[in-house]
Amino acid sequence: MDTQQKYLLVVEDIPDILKLLEATLVFKGYRVVTAPNGQEALEIIQKEHPAVIITDILMPKMDGFSLVHRLRINPETRDIPVVFLSATYVAPEDKAFAIAIGATRFLEKPVALEEFLPTVEELLTRVPPQALNWSMNSISTTAIASASKQS
Repeated sequence: MDTQQKYLLVVEDIPDILKLLEATLVFKGYRVVTAPNGQEALEIIQKEHPAVIITDILMPKMDGFSLVHRLRINPETRDIPVVFLSATYVAPEDKAFAIAIGATRFLEKPVALEEFLPTVEELLTRVPPQALNWSMNSISTTAIASASKQS
């Protein structure tokens, strides 16, 4: 797989954690862009959409919840997979809320590489929802056309 073409956005306000996540992903061959908060992340996303966003929740200027909300209400960014990483919001109701507002996955800090890297890889290789919709529409159209010919 050509991981160099995959652009990952890591959003984290703690510099040491940001550097560690970035170094881990770069070592695995990914192209990584970083932002210290949700507001700067949105500015980056406007220029080029990432394949996956990995974000903290509790950050200055714009938190992760607000970032995901803004992504999900925009038709151009609503399908970008988002992984929340949090050490603060880890109660079951926090995780449920994160998924309900649009997070694709939720991982607790400190996160083990054995959990983190496969999660990122899974999201990079999944079929985008719009492609699934197109496939289902094609199948439905084909099935309808086939059924029409038989009647």
